[in-house]
Amino acid sequence: MKSSMLASLFLLCCLAFGQTKESESQKSVDVDYLQVAAGTSIFVYDGTEKPCDPTKVGHRPQPIGSAFLVGIANENAKGGAFSGWLFIVTAEHVVHNRTDVLLRMNRKSDGSKACFPLHLERSGASQNLFMPRDASTDLTIINVPTYPDVASVVLPYSWVLDKVGLKRYDLKVGTGVFTVGYLLGYPGESRNYPVTKFGRISVLTDEKWFLSERGFYEYAYIVELQNVPGLSGAPLYAYGQEMKMTPNLSFRVLPPLLVGIVKDVLLVQNQGTRSSYSQGLAAVEPGDKLKEMLKDIADTLRAKGEKPVLEFGEIQVPGAERSYFPAASSPH
Repeated sequence: MKSSMLASLFLLCCLAFGQTKESESQKSVDVDYLQVAAGTSIFVYDGTEKPCDPTKVGHRPQPIGSAFLVGIANENAKGGAFSGWLFIVTAEHVVHNRTDVLLRMNRKSDGSKACFPLHLERSGASQNLFMPRDASTDLTIINVPTYPDVASVVLPYSWVLDKVGLKRYDLKVGTGVFTVGYLLGYPGESRNYPVTKFGRISVLTDEKWFLSERGFYEYAYIVELQNVPGLSGAPLYAYGQEMKMTPNLSFRVLPPLLVGIVKDVLLVQNQGTRSSYSQGLAAVEPGDKLKEMLKDIADTLRAKGEKPVLEFGEIQVPGAERSYFPAASSPH
């Protein structure tokens, strides 16, 4: 399972303020993390499709879902470059019962599309697909190698929020969020052109209530997102600026922390016409399910004598524990 990752990680600890640090010079540079996220979105195709071949008239291969990357660091890594284990994260229903898929990403060198076939093994010595403890969790993690010349953006474990993390950063109903992934009907011709959608958290519940097409009652947060088909497996991040009036006027810029993974759209059935339409809401697999899976994989690695490191790339934003920052005083 061990693989060497690209040195550039999704360590967005300072991007909440429009800045990040270069590893060598330690100089601050302006980075638009929305553009970074959009430029590195992964589209998942059925293994029989050839989405990197020239488009044929009457047939444009369409993705079956979206995905993103997470990483677990390796304590035994030598030198300054990051090394560890790299994983694709997507919704389980995207790859359900499939033995082969194809990943389409953008090249780092020229931005063009690049395709990589991926055979899925669910058990045995060559296992690369891992399932959650609870089968009702619509989530899967797939170990992958380092693909050459791709604009990889890797999310650290420490940026995935569980319930404790939501409270720590005061993310709640009304908090701004965004997701980035496949736009239904348009993946892009020369490269991936993902859609970025914005919304707000609508419901945070710890109950199994969402009856999915997989036949389970599932945990699900609800977010206000219009027209979400095609985004199954896409990450949902915190986003935006917030003001707080009590006890004193204060503000914050939200770091792009992972709230969960988009998995379905909420529909309303019209009994008269037997048609359905969107409620403008999306069901989201809670981030704590992903954290739980990554912990289990780390435990498996330790049992094999490896030294995985989960807590790397933690947020180093001044005042992050307080979440909000005092507003500048107005001149008298």
